[in-house]
Amino acid sequence: MMAPHWPKCWSRLIDLRSVSTGNVLQTMTSRAAGLYAVSASRDGRWLASGTNDRTVRLWQTATGRELPRFIGHNGFVSTIAFSPDSHLLASASIAGEVKIWDVLQEREAFSLPQSDAGINSVAFSPDGKLLAAAVSRRRSSLGSGDQASTHVRRSLRRGHKRCVQ
Repeated sequence: MMAPHWPKCWSRLIDLRSVSTGNVLQTMTSRAAGLYAVSASRDGRWLASGTNDRTVRLWQTATGRELPRFIGHNGFVSTIAFSPDSHLLASASIAGEVKIWDVLQEREAFSLPQSDAGINSVAFSPDGKLLAAAVSRRRSSLGSGDQASTHVRRSLRRGHKRCVQ
């Protein structure tokens, strides 16, 4: 397995900025963990952060308040993404785990089968029914975003001559 390149330093701050002016509207501070990934919900209610303490932290954008953490990864959380309806949050780790969290119920909805390599990126399809995960090897996986399904539907194996970053 080829080890992904990860930064040696990390931030503990999330600045929420106005796109039109660049002004900081809100700053969220992680007291204990370094932040590796951040994602905003489409409805604007939440920000999520992936951390080096193997948790996903959820924040209210209006107040900057940190909500209960999602715990369950075995490696630091390298990437996160909200579903288009903002009800689900996908997180993945360098340990090869992909977890889907139910944001409204504040619990893990399900996990996809663990990869033998770290996950660099996750993304939901526009309709929220599929989840793509880019792994630190020469293929990507595409799994079902349906909460009832816990299997990978399709593996994309062609086209990558080097590790997917």
